[in-house]
Amino acid sequence: MRRGAGLVALAAAALVLAAGCGVARVQQAPEDDLSTWSAIPLPPDAGLTAQVVSGQSACKDPNGGPIRVLLQDRRTALTAAFLVSGKDLFGSCFVTAQGGSSGGSGPLPDPMTAALSIDDSGFGNVAAGTARELGGRVAAGVTRVVVELKDGRMVTASVVGGYWLAWWPNDVAASAVTAFDAAGAEIVIVEPPK
Repeated sequence: MRRGAGLVALAAAALVLAAGCGVARVQQAPEDDLSTWSAIPLPPDAGLTAQVVSGQSACKDPNGGPIRVLLQDRRTALTAAFLVSGKDLFGSCFVTAQGGSSGGSGPLPDPMTAALSIDDSGFGNVAAGTARELGGRVAAGVTRVVVELKDGRMVTASVVGGYWLAWWPNDVAASAVTAFDAAGAEIVIVEPPK
C-alpha cells in the first residue's frame, strides 16, 4: 500500500466518524396531558425545582426579590406544583418539564389559629389541561393531609416542614381538608374557601 493512499483512507475514515458524531439530537419532553396524574404525590424532581430556583418559571417575586421553595407536589412525571414564599409574598405555581409555568401569589398569611390553615387556593391552565390546587401550613404533629373533592376523590397532599400542598386536574372543587397525626388519628377538618 502506498503511503499517500493510507493517509487518504485514514482521513476518509475520520470524516465518516466525525460526521456520525457531529449530529446531536436534543429531545424535549412531550407535553404533559395530565392523564397519568396520581392522587398520591410522586417524589420531588430536582430539574423542576431548578427551574424555580433559577428564576425560569412563573414562581417569581413581582418585586424581583428572592423566593424560597417551601415544597414541591409532583403528580405526573412532567408536572409539579410548588409552594413558595418571599419577603412579602406567599403563593404557588405550576411548572412543567417543557418549561411552561403559571402561578400566583398573595401577601404573607396571618398567624395560624388551627392545626391546619388553607393559605393558597388556585385554578388555571396547566400543561395541556386545567388544574386546581390548595395549600397552606400545618402545626407540629400533622404528618398527613387529605383533600376530599366534591366528586368523591381523595387526594393525599405533600407535607414538608410545616407546609402542605395538593393539586388535581380539572375544575372540581374541594369539599374538605383533613389533617392527621402519625398514628392516623384525625386532628382537624377544614372547609376550603368557596
